[in-house]
Amino acid sequence: MIIRITFFCCSLLLSLGLFSQKVGLVHKMDLSEQIEIDGILNEDVWNSALALSDFVEIEPTPGAAANHNTEVKIIYDNRGLYFGINNLDSAPDSILRELSQRDNFGNVDWTGVIIDPYQGGINAFGFYVTAAGVQGDAKYSPNEDFSWNAVWKSQISTHDSGWVAEFFIPFSALRFPEKDVMSWNFNAIRLERRTRQKSTWNFVDPKVNGFITQSGEIRGLKDIETPVRLQLFPYFSAYYDEFDGSDNTFVNGGLDIKYGLNDAFTLDMTLIPDFGQVQSDNQVLNLSPFEVQFNENRQFFTEGTELFNKGGLFYSRRIGSRPINISRVSESLEEGDEVLVNPNTTQLVNATKISGRLDNGLGIGVFNAITKPTEARIKRSDGSEEVIETDPATNYNVLVLDQNLKNNSSISFVNTNVLRAGSTYDANVTGLFGVIRNKKATISTDFAAAYNKKQGFVDPAKDDGFAYSAGIQKISGNVNFGTYINVESDTYDPNDLGFLLNANELTNGGYISINQFSPKGIWNRRGVTVNLTYSQLYKPRAFTNFNINANGYAITKSFDAYGFDFGAAPVENVDFFEPRRAGYFYNIPRNAYIGNWISSDYRKTIALDASYSFTYFDQKDRYSVNFNVAPRIRFNNHLLFVYSYTFDKKYADEGFALSNSEGRLAGDVRPNYDPTAIYFGQRDVVTHTNVVNLEYKINPLMYSTLRVRHYWSKVLYNNYKTLGTDGYLDDSNYTGESATGSSFHNNDFNAFNVDLVYTFVFSPGSRLDIVYKKALFSSLDIPARTFTDNARNLTDVPGTNSLSLKFLYFIDYNDSRLYLKERF
Repeated sequence: MIIRITFFCCSLLLSLGLFSQKVGLVHKMDLSEQIEIDGILNEDVWNSALALSDFVEIEPTPGAAANHNTEVKIIYDNRGLYFGINNLDSAPDSILRELSQRDNFGNVDWTGVIIDPYQGGINAFGFYVTAAGVQGDAKYSPNEDFSWNAVWKSQISTHDSGWVAEFFIPFSALRFPEKDVMSWNFNAIRLERRTRQKSTWNFVDPKVNGFITQSGEIRGLKDIETPVRLQLFPYFSAYYDEFDGSDNTFVNGGLDIKYGLNDAFTLDMTLIPDFGQVQSDNQVLNLSPFEVQFNENRQFFTEGTELFNKGGLFYSRRIGSRPINISRVSESLEEGDEVLVNPNTTQLVNATKISGRLDNGLGIGVFNAITKPTEARIKRSDGSEEVIETDPATNYNVLVLDQNLKNNSSISFVNTNVLRAGSTYDANVTGLFGVIRNKKATISTDFAAAYNKKQGFVDPAKDDGFAYSAGIQKISGNVNFGTYINVESDTYDPNDLGFLLNANELTNGGYISINQFSPKGIWNRRGVTVNLTYSQLYKPRAFTNFNINANGYAITKSFDAYGFDFGAAPVENVDFFEPRRAGYFYNIPRNAYIGNWISSDYRKTIALDASYSFTYFDQKDRYSVNFNVAPRIRFNNHLLFVYSYTFDKKYADEGFALSNSEGRLAGDVRPNYDPTAIYFGQRDVVTHTNVVNLEYKINPLMYSTLRVRHYWSKVLYNNYKTLGTDGYLDDSNYTGESATGSSFHNNDFNAFNVDLVYTFVFSPGSRLDIVYKKALFSSLDIPARTFTDNARNLTDVPGTNSLSLKFLYFIDYNDSRLYLKERF
């Protein structure tokens, strides 16, 4: 009995030590003292600062003491915070030091700090340095966003007992309340790569939801003068473009501005922006009735936009995208007309963001962007030229009010507005979103509601719509579960500035997740999740699908990862969107799929990612296979090679028969074609995707990357059927071929892109980029049989070649003022 009581008391004391909030003190530096950011903590002032230590492991054994001690010292002056992190190690020769690009850590040890000045547990800043000297920074809201970049200084050094990271974060890079005395939530984190041990100063329990909420606290911040946060990023760029024998040379110049309106709010503005150097989109052949969603690669729209992404109503790719009235050009063409110019994107004039958070936890964000009118030019058969406006001058606006509440809860109001000049309609969407959690952070209740309205829309019956959702879930512990409902009316359409694949849905779902976070047996960590969804149309109320899905993962003690994915539709599902005509639907046969994946230990010189899936349909000869192999070779700490090959084939697939009209003669007709019928095709769809990534890092500030992607998808139709009113397909004598024998539906689509980038960061915030880009696209009606034939076809396709240079310089008002003061 005494032994049990003693054990219980020890366990209680240990748990209090692990889960209580640690408190650390910061040291203020005298004006006469200075620190040189060189990675060496040899200034006397470092001896005056107290060290934060006793890190606790969060992976792979949560709650255990870290293998090696880490000591963090914090000093501040009127300019900013200084961090000295001594990462002790009993085997310093084994510290991994692979070079990487900023924010993209590879096979390397790293350390960092997370700062939450408002102590709200939702928004924070993270700053990281690797043992190779590479910086990383992120915003938390509460999700981690590494697209945010601040300008700060760091250096590393090694010694006989480990390595040191020293860095300086200016107050101009942070947002904090204006108070005489402050305490900030804080945590420090370290990864020892060779053992995969991740540890933090204040313990972060993986079973408890919330990384930022499990921070410690630093005290002693006094009399900090809020700096003038004015930063300028002027740029100059030059381009040489060549296409099909013609070339073009032009130059651009512009300016990005960051200005702190007060201690909490920042203005971000881009004037005459230039996004010509962003990575090429992953173009695909889209056979679905829905648009393809592309990643946002433009830094202005990815950096610091966490507040504007509340509720998912803001899809920034709408700005500068395809002109809304581009179809007017083809609709106006007559025999003998020629299209001289028809831009497929609109031009952004400027964009502005104002965002921040008040002391009471109210976050306010205002986003605005303006695009120029877009015009196409047509040469008529009589020799005259006509200009057609395909997109009017447009103003895009987003307003967000986000209130932090107790227990890491929040409620948000979002409004998006699109105003177009002339007769083209305007659009407005208003949403309300909330997350309410209990004090123990074990139960979360989520809700959302949105309403859209279009002014001057061509169809008044579809000019407004609504959506709402609600859910409740258990979010902490080894076993979690939840349920939800999501409703979208048949006329809900937020896509003028948001993104929604399709509306008119009513979905109910639930899940249960079981996880093992601590090592057991041969496993470091493992888990499984089971999902159930049942969906209907909102109007008319009709069944659409019922699906079961289960997926799981497991990580071994040698850090090889494995996973599986299983799903089934045990009854016929109903697709109301594939027919592309109101009142019709297509019955999808019962089906099931199974998939597996592996990811070997990245610490090794050669590693492999691979996956495989197989889908079976309850229909003769119909199934699909997909597999991916992605070997990676780390030749040394400077050179990394990653190759990815994906094969996807759908056998006897059935879908709406899209027309591939390219290359067809004007006089071609379709024998046995009934324009009132809906034609589906039974087709084989084969897709190959090859991606090569080669990274060579000279040092932390100079690196080059090569990305080559070839996407080849071919569609070969075997026969055609008509869709009946009962949702099943009937035989048809339509052949899909013209009188000349060419196919209206077969397709051989190629997208080939090369992105070669050289980057030199010659001072904090300033950089030189030299970029070469090549793009080839083709769409033919005779699919190539082999890679060799396909490559031969590509050689006949005119491509775009672009060589560009961009020079960006960072100017900080505070540094410039100090420089002038010292000189004059």
